Amino acid sequence: MIKGESNMKKEREVVLSISILMSGRKETRMCLESLVPLMESIPCELILVDTGCDEDTRSILEEFTDIIIPFEWCNDFAKARNVGLERATGKWFMFLDDDECFEDLSEIIEFFQSGEYKKYRSALYKVRNFKSYDGTTYTEASVSRMTQLYPNTKFVNSIHEALNPLYGPVKLFETYVKHYGYIYNSQEELYSDCKRNLSLLKEETKNNPYDLRMAGLLLQEYKRLQEYDLGTEIAKSYLEKSNEPRFEGQKIDDKIGSFHAFILETHIRKYEYKECLEYGKVALKDKRINDVTRAFIYRTEVVSSYNLKDYDSVLKSFNEYIKLYDRMANNNEALYGQTFVLTSEVFEDFMYRQVVSYAMIAEFELGKEDILRSHFKKFSWDNEECFMAVRFPDALMTYILGQENSEDYSEYIEEIIKRKGYLGRVVRYVEDLEKKLDEESAGEESDDKEDLEIKFNRAVRVLAEVENTHWYFIYMSVLNYKNNRDKEVCIKNIKKLFACVVDIFNLNNKVWDILAEVEVPFEVVVSNFDFAKWKLGIERWIEHTTAEDVEYKVKLTSKWRDNGDLRYKYFDFKVKEAAVRYADKEDIYFEDYERKVFDFANAVNEYCVKVYNEEVFATHREVLPQEEILSLKLLELKNLRLNNSNEEVLKNIKDCVGIYEPFNEVIKVYVQKLGDYIVENDKAYQEQLSIKEELTQITDALKLKVREYIENGQLVEARVVLNQIIQCVPTDQEAKEILSMIE
Repeated sequence: MIKGESNMKKEREVVLSISILMSGRKETRMCLESLVPLMESIPCELILVDTGCDEDTRSILEEFTDIIIPFEWCNDFAKARNVGLERATGKWFMFLDDDECFEDLSEIIEFFQSGEYKKYRSALYKVRNFKSYDGTTYTEASVSRMTQLYPNTKFVNSIHEALNPLYGPVKLFETYVKHYGYIYNSQEELYSDCKRNLSLLKEETKNNPYDLRMAGLLLQEYKRLQEYDLGTEIAKSYLEKSNEPRFEGQKIDDKIGSFHAFILETHIRKYEYKECLEYGKVALKDKRINDVTRAFIYRTEVVSSYNLKDYDSVLKSFNEYIKLYDRMANNNEALYGQTFVLTSEVFEDFMYRQVVSYAMIAEFELGKEDILRSHFKKFSWDNEECFMAVRFPDALMTYILGQENSEDYSEYIEEIIKRKGYLGRVVRYVEDLEKKLDEESAGEESDDKEDLEIKFNRAVRVLAEVENTHWYFIYMSVLNYKNNRDKEVCIKNIKKLFACVVDIFNLNNKVWDILAEVEVPFEVVVSNFDFAKWKLGIERWIEHTTAEDVEYKVKLTSKWRDNGDLRYKYFDFKVKEAAVRYADKEDIYFEDYERKVFDFANAVNEYCVKVYNEEVFATHREVLPQEEILSLKLLELKNLRLNNSNEEVLKNIKDCVGIYEPFNEVIKVYVQKLGDYIVENDKAYQEQLSIKEELTQITDALKLKVREYIENGQLVEARVVLNQIIQCVPTDQEAKEILSMIE
């Protein structure tokens, strides 16, 4: 059906011939299917030039047309295009690439159906060159790809081929094709493509040394390869050539602009901002340049002056750029014939945003905000790639926090945080400010501290006005209680904060101070906490807290910790764990340290008794948490200590090591302190040690006597002495071994 409609019946005159070079790209079907509405609406023919498709691609081509012309590739795009052109029989001719597809052809369909095409001799449609397959970022350019067919119509140039001649009047379409050919999966892929293009372009410029179009396209490849020095030499040589008499009277303003643009871009890429400004003055004096080139020069002046911190000059150049932007950016007729490679992007969204953002920052530095007010809302901030100056979010925040009425600027923050990455930038900016304030607050009063307090309070006020579900903005809303004193709103915000934050105990203590001040009933705030989330939050806090912070949180939560809820039991044993883990091990008395150890053991056991049944404790202790297995051991030691069985404690405590890794250091310290305690306080134990030492000396002397008896053959006497040693010291293995040898 498509095939028949595309080629039309013999009796119908072909109005439009469509020709495409087919090389087997993955977009082949998408490309051809996008043409179906056009082929179904007007008499047309589809001519496909096969430059090396495989069988699968060939079968796709055959679904759409019978006119498939094989062509042996010879590194000459014009020659391949001319094969399709020579086969064309339509009144008009149109071409595109096989990695392009039309989005909406209704404008072109109307152009032919209405007969409007009879008023024009050629036409341009647009190409959107996408930078990613999701279609979020692209550049756009109008291209001359449609013409009435004349006997002398042909393609020229082996690469970046073009129709020649083209006559006016010219129709400028808003219709565009989506082009994916400039998306590269790697730098190697890009490099390979550029090298191929370079070889063909060098051959073209060698054969046609005065072809400014080919020279400009050559510079485009050097830019993609970032070979700026070599490209600059070529640009300067062609600028010199362009002064020769052969170019007098020719329209070369668009090409000349590209050579100037490359030199300016080179200075910027090499951070030569003063040199860029100097060359810009030279370029502006070139009477052959057009307004698009002037706009490009003003854009480079903005960038250079910004980096030189000459903010007045930034604004002066910005005003010149924006005049041209407002007149030309969305006016196809004004742009027609003025753009070429390099300068064609000067009004693209990414470059416009860059220029405006530099100008806004310059105004911020000068204490102004006119451009912020007039241009900010023209941007679409939810675009992933909004191409703002790197400093912009920080500069905006700095400016806002310099205003007494900071909360009036919340709409700007609401917009910029829609852009990927900017929400994090805003949060980090205020977090850094808060960190500096906390550090200053730990010291003496100072002017810096007062300034930080003012700025942070302004940050609280403005972020509290921003509608966003990110936890930090809710946190700011909680802190804003200090400004609005609205308890009801504060409690609502605390609920929101606790609902989206796992590490509630790691929240800044400013929140906890407010909790205490407004007397928030924790049963209301915490009752809906998922236990797993509660548990994870406490564990994260315990791993990074301090003894002082534990004491502070325990004091604040004293009213709600004893209500019997399982979450509070878990909190209780974890704070007791922290109390002993982070205790000052050098200065704490043994009795206090031991009490903390056993308090931990009791708290763990109280929690686990509520969670696990008796059968688990009786027969399956291995499934208990490591903390509980340790606590059961510690409770056994506690009983031994109560019975003053210190030897048994020291003997059995080794079994506690390795059960719960975070407590290994605690066990080690406990053993050391217990040993010191025993040495200092247990006189009986000291006497036992003295007796044992004396006994050891006696048995050693007796063993010497035994060896003497054995050497003299007095075995009976030796046996008597050995039996005496064993009777006094039953654990003496050496005496037992000697006795067994002589019996």
